[in-house]
Amino acid sequence: MNFPFLRQFFYGFLCFFLPYLCVHAQQNQQDQKAACNGVTPYYSEPCPGLLPKGYIQKGKIYPVPEVTVDTLGMPWFALPLKESKVWSPAKYWTYVSEIDTSAFAEGKQSEADKKRRLRILREHRGWPRRIIRSVRFGRICLDMTAEQLLASWDTPIQKNDAFTIGIGNHEIWLYNTHSGKYTAVLLKNDKVIGWSKK
Repeated sequence: MNFPFLRQFFYGFLCFFLPYLCVHAQQNQQDQKAACNGVTPYYSEPCPGLLPKGYIQKGKIYPVPEVTVDTLGMPWFALPLKESKVWSPAKYWTYVSEIDTSAFAEGKQSEADKKRRLRILREHRGWPRRIIRSVRFGRICLDMTAEQLLASWDTPIQKNDAFTIGIGNHEIWLYNTHSGKYTAVLLKNDKVIGWSKK
């Protein structure tokens, strides 16, 4: 049997409603710029299956103020383009930041915390370079392990198990940052998949 109405309803639900259930990860806007690796599509929403709204030429550099994860777990960058926000899959972009090549969030910067992070880094010299830089500056980045997150931001004030459509079972670690806001860090299979400031 063919049910075109159900197929259209399901497609509409996937493309237009589920992206709003995604986790948005606000980035530190300082020095967070990315260059596209080739002719790169951009979309009106971070949703797989939509037709591109347009294309960006290779080598163009844009600030990346926001990162989100779609219903399939793929990261997307929000880009300011033509006085509006558009979305492009992160796999087409490379960070051109002086500090690192991954998505960062600002962390704690007390003197005691800096010493603690440096002590941990001396014990873990085999970590990837981008992780070492993130921990040194008290920041977090995508694909950081739970151990590396603890090294960078120390113990969270709260840990919760959660379920999100498209992501599945994951953990939420809640941190109180130095600016007085809360940051919820999402981990799946002991790896950071996103974060959101509240």
